[in-house]
Parts: sequence; structure tokens; C-alpha cells
Amino acid sequence: MRMQSLPCSVRNTDCDVHSSDGCAVTRGDVDLAWYAARDKVWRDLGLAAPARRALVNAGILETAQLRDYTAEQILALHGIGKTALPALAPYLGPR
Repeated sequence: MRMQSLPCSVRNTDCDVHSSDGCAVTRGDVDLAWYAARDKVWRDLGLAAPARRALVNAGILETAQLRDYTAEQILALHGIGKTALPALAPYLGPR
């Protein structure tokens, strides 16, 4: 799976959900405006915020990019769950 290189301040910022001081999003450690500027296509598909952040973190910003991925690869991204898959399935590559 090819992933875009992201600035250190952005990469995996929402993955620290099991730390002793709680979720990175709740703590305010995630620049939500940065994601909002990039995740419109995923918001329009009705994806939840963790799924949108997972796709943006992976550098997947357009539905056309999903054809390079299988469902298994997308499900492996932290933040993508089985509820996001039906919205993404029409755009995914061959299984």
C-alpha cells in the first residue's frame, strides 16, 4: 500500500487513543482544521471522523485513489471500521 508522507505534526496524531491522558482528539492535539481542509470528499460520503482522518493520513484524498487498494488494505488503516467499508466499496480495486 502506498502512503503519502505527511508532516510529523500530522502523522498518526489520532492514534494515541490508549494513552493515560486520553484521546489525542479530545486533548486537542489534532489540528481538525487541517483535516477539514482535506476530507470533504469523505464527509460527503458520510464517513465518520476517524475514518476520514485515516484516509487523509494515508494520503488518500480522492475516491479515484481507492482503486489502488483492496478492502483488506483499507480496513488495516487505524480508524477504518466495517461501517465505513460499504461507502468505500464501490471505489476499491479488485479483491
